[in-house]
Amino acid sequence: MNPHIAHRDRLQAIRRRLEQPLDFPWHAHGIGMLRTYLDEAKTQRLNLWHQRMLNPGISTMHTHPRPFVSTAYAGLMTNKIYRRVDARAGGKAYREGIIHCGPCFKGIENDPPLVHLLLVLKTDVHPGESYRQPSRVIHDTAFEDGTATVMEWDRFLPDECASVLWPDGESWGDATRDITVEDITVVCAAALERFNAVWS
Repeated sequence: MNPHIAHRDRLQAIRRRLEQPLDFPWHAHGIGMLRTYLDEAKTQRLNLWHQRMLNPGISTMHTHPRPFVSTAYAGLMTNKIYRRVDARAGGKAYREGIIHCGPCFKGIENDPPLVHLLLVLKTDVHPGESYRQPSRVIHDTAFEDGTATVMEWDRFLPDECASVLWPDGESWGDATRDITVEDITVVCAAALERFNAVWS
């Protein structure tokens, strides 16, 4: 497929969801994200980032079970990568919980192990820019309200797992949350304003 045609089609698909958001199914994620899929295979997900979607006390640091590519289409995202280190290397102490991806999610294991992490890379991603991330890399994301990104990956298998991490001595913050029509309209309006500033 001509990459220019593919790019144009994706922009149109994003715009339709931002202009008519109530025509599409949305899901909330407490790390600050409203999301929906662009394809039936569920391998291309539109993520809309907004402080409104952050759960109180949420644990945002995590891994993914498969590699992915993330492309920004509006706003600004900052991707932060962490590396496990020996405690003597000066890293900060975290607890690492394991979760099962997809509909089999049942929370985290008891007595999560202690790990020490150092921030090793911090990358700003502007509209039109992408980054690739291998599986099992520990990262978290900072964002401006109205940021829109698309993640692409191979479809998950039912038994795949990921990690969530939070500072030692604190409690794990669950990312599950309900969603309202107001959430959808507010977040999509913020994303549409930023999207139009780039792609109008």
